[in-house]
Amino acid sequence: MQLPRFRQIHRQYYKSPARIKLVPAGRRSYKTEIAKRIANEALYTYANQGNQYFLASPTLSQTKSIYWADMKKFIPDIWRDSEYIDIRESDLQITMRWNPKDENTWSFVKLLSMDKPERIEGSMWHGGVIDEIPDCKPNAWDKHVYPALMDSGGWAILLGTPEGNKFYQEHLKLCKYIYTQTEPGKMKVTTQIDGDVEWAGYKWWTSLVRTPDEVAKMAATMDDRTYRQELQAEMQSYEGLLYYTFNSDINVKDNIAKWNRDEPIYLSCDFNKAPMVWEVAQIFHPNNIKSIKFIDEISIPSHAKTEIAARRFIEKFRTHKHKRLYLTGDASGKVEGHIDYTTDYLIIEEALSSAGWNVIEQVPSRNANVNNRVNVVCSLLCSRTNIVRLWFNSNCIYAIEDMKADESNNQGGKDKKTNPDRTHGSDGVDYLTFQEFSKEFEL
Repeated sequence: MQLPRFRQIHRQYYKSPARIKLVPAGRRSYKTEIAKRIANEALYTYANQGNQYFLASPTLSQTKSIYWADMKKFIPDIWRDSEYIDIRESDLQITMRWNPKDENTWSFVKLLSMDKPERIEGSMWHGGVIDEIPDCKPNAWDKHVYPALMDSGGWAILLGTPEGNKFYQEHLKLCKYIYTQTEPGKMKVTTQIDGDVEWAGYKWWTSLVRTPDEVAKMAATMDDRTYRQELQAEMQSYEGLLYYTFNSDINVKDNIAKWNRDEPIYLSCDFNKAPMVWEVAQIFHPNNIKSIKFIDEISIPSHAKTEIAARRFIEKFRTHKHKRLYLTGDASGKVEGHIDYTTDYLIIEEALSSAGWNVIEQVPSRNANVNNRVNVVCSLLCSRTNIVRLWFNSNCIYAIEDMKADESNNQGGKDKKTNPDRTHGSDGVDYLTFQEFSKEFEL
């Protein structure tokens, strides 16, 4: 049985033109007299008729934002609303018919989500692209996508930045050739003795797909580790201290991270019971730069209950003038309880609303990758060019201690076993900062 051809590409940002590789005939030009037919029919039509392709990422909304608009741009205007092309907005699928009179001469490209990778099974796929592969569920490729390609001998392109490292450590070993950019315009080729010729890896810099001004702007906002990972595709180690850019003398400033009673409040929640820690923050713009200050902390050392923590917040901030609050935190807090069918966030919303707060819930459907969250925090604590955009009030005891002491568990997460008190404050910091600032880094 022929194995699928697999190309693994370490890529920095999903705006790269490389993502359009799978659009059949999308880059060709056509003469007017044959514009309603596929060009080079002898070479292309018969090779692809009846084939099915997919484009995927961790979530369907992400897949749509990455691909859908660009996919449609590659369809010439003269084909639109013709018998040769069928664009299904509701299904996120584009079907191409090489010969409208023959129902067997079609192929299609469909957008998919990897939130439940088993859904890809059951269809005869001939090729596909998965973007942000490190953020997909573990074994999505090995257990679900790879088997779905085997019957057709299909191919795949896996894209992403080298975050988390585990996926890349496992799969780069399979590559016969690895192409790595070492400087502008130059690539180094590494041959692995035990590699399979069906596998190849490509790593290139953001400067290939972004303008110098864009690269400079991103470099100014990122810490050194994030810069090397996101802009130069280097595999970074997360062993040891996670928040390595934190400096108490710089990032803990009561005169900066002080409560402004006129501005909205952001509440980021972690629901561990011993301790339970919620971080209270405000967004502000010193020197017209979006920044964040953590002004206080709600903490219960043991036997914590959400209702009690909510009452403590209400009491502590009872004198706030404009009671607008943005609520976020651990996505698992949205899960209904088995007994009373409530969630932690519903309890918080009801308590705060009854106390006169206007609560805007912004809890994500799932928690972001830990290393991505840590990278955003580190970049805000201090960038490569020494720009600080994140401060703590000394009241944020758990968060500050986490910044000093949190370490990796060497499995893509935080060490939560060595000291049970650690990581809960930093999780609250992570959830909020990632939600508010990650788009700057396109993580």
